[in-house]
Amino acid sequence: MKFVILTDTHFVARGRKLYGLDPTERLGAAVDRINRDHPDISFVIVTGDLAHWGEDAAYENLASVLARLNAPTILLMGNHDKRDPFGRYFPGVARDPSGFVQSVHLFDAATVVTLDTLNEAAPDHAGLLCETRLAFLEHALASTPADRPLLLFQHHPPFDTGLRYMDGIKLANGAGRQPFRTSLDEQRKFAAAAHGWKYRDHLNIPIDRRPPPAGILMAQLLQQLGGRDDTRRRPRFLALEEHIAQFAAIQRSPPF
Repeated sequence: MKFVILTDTHFVARGRKLYGLDPTERLGAAVDRINRDHPDISFVIVTGDLAHWGEDAAYENLASVLARLNAPTILLMGNHDKRDPFGRYFPGVARDPSGFVQSVHLFDAATVVTLDTLNEAAPDHAGLLCETRLAFLEHALASTPADRPLLLFQHHPPFDTGLRYMDGIKLANGAGRQPFRTSLDEQRKFAAAAHGWKYRDHLNIPIDRRPPPAGILMAQLLQQLGGRDDTRRRPRFLALEEHIAQFAAIQRSPPF
């Protein structure tokens, strides 16, 4: 299975720039490249911080750009997002019965589980999985098919990364804390997890600073995990470069 991971698009209203760069132009370049070079992908997943300030105009702008993708999209919430404005421009995105933007997607080669770690009440942008969202995770881990890898996606990393500022706003009840750890240990073990924010290789996958071919990270990941039969391994995590959504333009200017 081949797919593309994008993250931290930080969209603003059309015509506005962020830190001197135009998110619309840069994501548009990525969309064009994905459509041109990777027509065989199963989906594109965007792992949160879709908008920078969470305003209607940003989501309207983002919806118009993502509509150009030929592949299906899976969208996650990040700490910069707001669910209500998001929902007005992405009404078809799957939510759980409580309204959280998280879902389970079954493919022949793998099962994809997405979690909504956005805590709109947090003053510091830290993430959270409340009891309702943990129950969703536990049900997903217990009920999805056991004959294929399970890939878990969320915006906030559940562990320390070594970057002090980011570690201060990671998932508040993450990998070293109950009950998130209990959910992972007592239920079905998943093959790998990916989150937004940073470019780090936690899987010994050779990654350099050049624009990565779309989908190559998870393609290598599944190869290393041994494909469909390696669901017994302990959870391991893959973190991606902040704003990797701009990979098509990264050679012209640094990511912001």
